[in-house]
Amino acid sequence: MHNELVIYLNLIRRRYQFKIKEQQILTDKYQEILINYIYLTEDEIEEKNKISKLLIKAVKNKSDREVIQNLILTLHEDLTGELAEFLEKLYFDLNLVKYSLEKMNSNTWYIKIKGIREVTQMKVKNVYTETLKLINHKNQLLRSEAQLTMVKLYQFDGLKFLDTLEFPITEWQQILLIEEIQSIRNQEVPDLTNWLHSKNDSVICFSLKLVKLFNQIQVKDDLIKLVLHPSEKVRRTTIDILGYFRILEAKTILKQIFKNSAPETQLFIIQALSQLSDKKDIPFFEKQLKHADFDIKQISINTLKDLKPYLITVNINKV
Repeated sequence: MHNELVIYLNLIRRRYQFKIKEQQILTDKYQEILINYIYLTEDEIEEKNKISKLLIKAVKNKSDREVIQNLILTLHEDLTGELAEFLEKLYFDLNLVKYSLEKMNSNTWYIKIKGIREVTQMKVKNVYTETLKLINHKNQLLRSEAQLTMVKLYQFDGLKFLDTLEFPITEWQQILLIEEIQSIRNQEVPDLTNWLHSKNDSVICFSLKLVKLFNQIQVKDDLIKLVLHPSEKVRRTTIDILGYFRILEAKTILKQIFKNSAPETQLFIIQALSQLSDKKDIPFFEKQLKHADFDIKQISINTLKDLKPYLITVNINKV
């Protein structure tokens, strides 16, 4: 029994080594072909046609196709401009998009991710429906990849995934999305209003960050209403933006909710009010000099110094 097991394991090892060696031979072969193909000039039509026919025939074989596909993706990562566009066109011409889509439709989440990354890298635009289906997948990594793909391929139009998103967008994912959004050029910023009324709190918070990023002060009425939102996080994010935009109409409601707000939210409120204050607000800030929170007292003192330049320096530890 032991000898049979050893023979079996040796057989498996040899098969694996043969497959690796075969793959390396194919990689070396097609790498040289592809690099030559990329750098052929327009005048070398005969040679270009020859290589094109060779590749079209080669991709019909699974082993050859996988090597060619991986090589195109690898070479594309290191190229820009016309050379990158040439490889993108070649990817389409060899119908490799079909196999990326098959991966996206796989039952295995990490294979789906591989397919998504391939179509994103090669700028395949006709995958909107397939990508949107993955927005609410149970796997978080897959959801995140699908969200990024929507923005990378469709820019502001891709943000429509927010309409139907059921899961929270993590803070890190929001950072990645905003980083991608900041690279969008020459497009009008979409109306963010609907997303400010989403049932998904993380969508609201993300939309608020976009409001701030693109200076969408025209949504101030919606912002003021969000001060009373059930979510503490939504309230704090909103309050921060109200102060940032210096929306004076928010002062009254911020003062009204201050006393009954959680300590951390009170800190957000006092910071916002310090940016909105005028001399009429002096009594409010004087009252906060007796607050239990050191930071709130400090912000109040600094605000009063701005409002009453003649104010005698206060020893905060004795207040």
